[in-house]
Amino acid sequence: MLSIIIARKHLFLLVAVLTVALFLRFYRLEALTEFLGDQGRTGMVIYEAWQHKQLPLVGPPVLTGQLLGPFYYYLIGPAFILGKFNPLIPAGTVALFGVVSVYLLYWLISRLTNAAIGITVAGLYAVAPSIVTAERTLWEPNLIVPFVLLFLIAIYQIVEKRCFQYFSLIGLSVGILVQLHYPNLLLIALSGLFGVYIFFTKKKKESYGKICIWIIAGLVIFILTLFPFLYYEALHQWKDFRELILTLLFRENQAVAATPGIFRMIDLSGHVTNRLFPISDLRLTAAIWLILFFLSKRVFWTWFLGLWYFLGVLALSFYQGTIFEHYLNFLLPLPFIFFGLVLARLRLARLGKLWWLIPGLMIVINLRATDSFKTGVNDLTRIKLLTNAMLEQAGGQPFSFTLINSRSFSDLHYRYFLTLAESHPQPVTASNYAKLFLLCDGDNCPSEPEMRSKNLVNALCYEAHCEGSYPVIDLAKFRLAGVVSTNGSKIFSYQR
Repeated sequence: MLSIIIARKHLFLLVAVLTVALFLRFYRLEALTEFLGDQGRTGMVIYEAWQHKQLPLVGPPVLTGQLLGPFYYYLIGPAFILGKFNPLIPAGTVALFGVVSVYLLYWLISRLTNAAIGITVAGLYAVAPSIVTAERTLWEPNLIVPFVLLFLIAIYQIVEKRCFQYFSLIGLSVGILVQLHYPNLLLIALSGLFGVYIFFTKKKKESYGKICIWIIAGLVIFILTLFPFLYYEALHQWKDFRELILTLLFRENQAVAATPGIFRMIDLSGHVTNRLFPISDLRLTAAIWLILFFLSKRVFWTWFLGLWYFLGVLALSFYQGTIFEHYLNFLLPLPFIFFGLVLARLRLARLGKLWWLIPGLMIVINLRATDSFKTGVNDLTRIKLLTNAMLEQAGGQPFSFTLINSRSFSDLHYRYFLTLAESHPQPVTASNYAKLFLLCDGDNCPSEPEMRSKNLVNALCYEAHCEGSYPVIDLAKFRLAGVVSTNGSKIFSYQR
């Protein structure tokens, strides 16, 4: 009877955690989700693929120019199509993947420790402010965590339950992950090391043949998952693979000041632990990782996750370009899992029910720090209003446009809505349009007198990947015909 009551209490708490995760990610989604050039590019690719009934063979470009695999489009494409290309639907799909991540983390931690700690750690992930914000945004790195957790669940089933068929899930999850971002390539090496470990730790009743068959099955599934991308690369002389190797080994134009290796690794560690512990002190970061590592009790998991973390941070520390937060997403679940293993030790250390005080306080602090009740970026509302106003002013005549004072590096989010409206602006370099619109969708828009005094304006990137220079528009060829203000933004209308 007591076990039934405890099970029901845990089920109630799990449902409560998932409900909070769902609320934080979906409440005011339209106001809080980011929709800029990267999101517009994704929408345009899927819309054009749907219109031409062609399956994309490559995915989005990364910052250094190489193309990813297309699986990101396969994951969120159905949401675009079923939602009639309303970008709020695929943004909600990414948010739903975030809620799935909360459950998968609970599942894994509850098996490694117990249900109470699984719910606690899942609760910490559910309310982590930076994670909540990221998981509302339609962007391929934000889908990494659920597939990393699937990878870990497959590891669990093989190590703890000796279910070797889960090598198939490893092949599938790693095949997807390497198409979501290139730092995830480390998981290929980890999978290989894990396969060797399983092969040499075979138990007496287990067959080498069975293990080999399932390892091969996982490898086949991995290749099949990557097949469209591999086919594309083979047709293009493996261009992206070659450029990726050159970027990782020899890129110099993004070089940063030389830093001692150990300090750069600790700094990167800080960016990982910051999702769990909002700290910035390097010494404290190092101390937290040492505590998490040495207080973790499970031998295999401590060393496997420790090796994963160490190799990941070490590999990134050698990269001479700027390392952005999303490069570290393949490490994101690790501090949460380590923390769960440490809580299991504390729970057994005669602390009674006091073990949950620290995570309980962290959950309260994180809840207060979420942006759910803040104003929000209101990207979708603003872009729709500005696009409609621009089309109305164009009146069906040929026109061109660019952005000024924008948070985006490209104007593809506007081109996405223009594509849906079956409107195709002229290139800014053309001479066959009479109307030019300069859209200010950022803060501190210039005044009308300031714009009248301007002679030149730089065109914003209007291609799939912003690389090189873009045209400078000579405003001397136009006259400022009017200014329209809408929702805190401005449209400066020029006539040739």
